[in-house]
Amino acid sequence: MAVSESSRLRASLNKENVPVRRLIVNQILPPSAFDCKFCAVKRKDQMRALDMIRNDPELSSLKLIQSPLVDMEIRGVPALKFMGDIVWK
Repeated sequence: MAVSESSRLRASLNKENVPVRRLIVNQILPPSAFDCKFCAVKRKDQMRALDMIRNDPELSSLKLIQSPLVDMEIRGVPALKFMGDIVWK
């Protein structure tokens, strides 16, 4: 559902001449050789959603930035700087 919502938002912003160049997808599980069943299923769902983004007419032209799942809540300036360093590396 988030992919279709993002697609609709991009279309709406496009109609209003608001430029959109990037799409950040957050909480992506890193690949691991030692996955639990939950992680394997979650990663498979995430990969399916990323494929949907790549095939969506509204979203496919955007630069796709993947932000990994981190073990802390992103709250406050230090945490935002930490996440910014990851996303904008």
